[in-house]
Amino acid sequence: MKVLTMFNRYILLFAIIEVLVIGYFFSHFYEKRALHHAEAIHTIQNSFEAAIHAYEMSNDSFYAQHADIMARMLHQASLRPATERDEIRQAMLEQFGTFYNDQKLFSLVVLHVIDAQGDSFLRFHAPKVHGDSIATQRYSLAQITKTMRYQHGLEVGVFREAYRFQYPLFYGGHYVGAYEYGIGFDAIIRTMEKTHPRDYAFFLRSEAVDALCRCNVMQQRYETLTIGEERLYRHRESSYRRYSSEHLLHLMGMRAFQERLAAKTPGVIDYWYDFAHHSVVVLPLSDIEGNTIAFFIAKLTFTHGEELLKSLLIDMALALALGFALSFVYFKEWRHQRYIRDILNTQKDIIIVTDGINIHDANTAMLDFFGYPSLAAFTNVHDCICDYFVDEPGLISKEHNGVRWVDYILSHPHEEHLIKMYDRALKEERIFLPQIERFKSTGTYVVSLKDQTDAFRRRQELEIRASHDALTQIYNRSKFDELLERELQLTQRYQTDVSVIMFDIDHFKRINDTHGHDVGDKVLQALSRLVQNNIRDVDIFARWGGEEFMIITRTPLDQAYILAEKLRRLCSSESFEIIGSMSCSFGVAHYHPTETKNSLLKRCDTLLYRAKTEGRNRVIAKEI
Repeated sequence: MKVLTMFNRYILLFAIIEVLVIGYFFSHFYEKRALHHAEAIHTIQNSFEAAIHAYEMSNDSFYAQHADIMARMLHQASLRPATERDEIRQAMLEQFGTFYNDQKLFSLVVLHVIDAQGDSFLRFHAPKVHGDSIATQRYSLAQITKTMRYQHGLEVGVFREAYRFQYPLFYGGHYVGAYEYGIGFDAIIRTMEKTHPRDYAFFLRSEAVDALCRCNVMQQRYETLTIGEERLYRHRESSYRRYSSEHLLHLMGMRAFQERLAAKTPGVIDYWYDFAHHSVVVLPLSDIEGNTIAFFIAKLTFTHGEELLKSLLIDMALALALGFALSFVYFKEWRHQRYIRDILNTQKDIIIVTDGINIHDANTAMLDFFGYPSLAAFTNVHDCICDYFVDEPGLISKEHNGVRWVDYILSHPHEEHLIKMYDRALKEERIFLPQIERFKSTGTYVVSLKDQTDAFRRRQELEIRASHDALTQIYNRSKFDELLERELQLTQRYQTDVSVIMFDIDHFKRINDTHGHDVGDKVLQALSRLVQNNIRDVDIFARWGGEEFMIITRTPLDQAYILAEKLRRLCSSESFEIIGSMSCSFGVAHYHPTETKNSLLKRCDTLLYRAKTEGRNRVIAKEI
């Protein structure tokens, strides 16, 4: 009887184990499917973002080369009445028409210049249509007119939808308008097809198109589709590979597809059609305002439906064969792993186990930081956490000085090592202090990354306070002296040019006496911003004291004089708040290899004094 009871208990234990194991494999089946779905969505999103980024980089180059010309033309147009702007409009069309026509062959569908009031100045795609208050019709243009900051995103326009890159234009430090570069969705998909050829579909929600696009344009460009309660538009013609009409009708009739569109969330739909398993990724697309205005459909070229089902059946068979062995081992191992996992997951620091390249284990803090549901999802995309390291001077990089990052840290134990990575949740870069322990027997490392962002920022703030003037936020005199010493050492070593510009505000005491020191402080701040915006990034700008300022520029005397004269004209033509106009006097000196820093500064001060005594509002760059 006792043997029978033990046998019954064993049978019960075996049955429980089998149920658990089979349940585990079923769970594993759904987990693998969910993981496959997450990876598919991630792949399509990454492919889409990479295509957008490729166009963004190309247009950034165009902006860097031609923004000043566009801004100057818009500024000139703003000085004329609306009836006299056609000459400038025609000049702009001739200046950039070749670029527009060339780009139109590949991707460009919209090149649009908007003035500071938000009115259309020139549509290269419709040059005869201008002067309309386009910013009152389109959210994105109202935003850039308001914020004067770069933005990009999908948006429906008067003539068509496009993915738009919108850049502010400034002239003399003032906002004069913007221009936008728009690419059609066909171009984005063609770019994606280069690396991932597959069937695609792109639908626009009718309410987004009907609200703005012209009726004749809609009838020519779109055909209407009804999917459930949703009315959508798609292009009548496209240059990319599309679904067949029969396949698309089958997909549109599926309840899961209709529910996915209604939910407006990314997802993967698995289904059977024509005796084959298919999977599609559905991505809702939002405009710059954040409204869902379109849906992007991508057919996966490889699906796991049949493979996952076969895998499930094999796993269940293995579960029956391994049941006896697992009845004891499973629980023991499960408890052990759970214990270790609980310890790791209670840590707030990012913890990984790695061989220096591949990750073998990680806690939930690491997965949450990078936004992955599991370690497998992460390692399917990245081999090493170092793929996320921001490569900047002074920070640990993937290959630091030709050595793997882990080995470099271990070989320099007395140095402070910092790592910077992007936090997707907080949408900001974070600084981490790594600590590494090595297991010699296995050749692996336990790496913990402690967040030091707040401490690092406080240290940076202290450094900035020590080197920058509190009022104007430019370098102070102490930092200027340090940088000037460095520049003079460099010019002696490499025999390069360096010049110093000293200037101050004419009759500044009169400003303080008349309007008060608060107004004087605002004048110093405004002047600092004006100068900072009109010198090169490599030029060094500092407050010398009171109303006196210094500039170090790596140029010969004649070019330094040109810069000083440019700044003098800007200062005298600028209208400052409350006081109106004012002027500045400048002294410019070029460094001679035989002189000292003090003698250079003394010569510069003497030249500034001459500018004052000879009538102010002038530049003196040559000693008599």
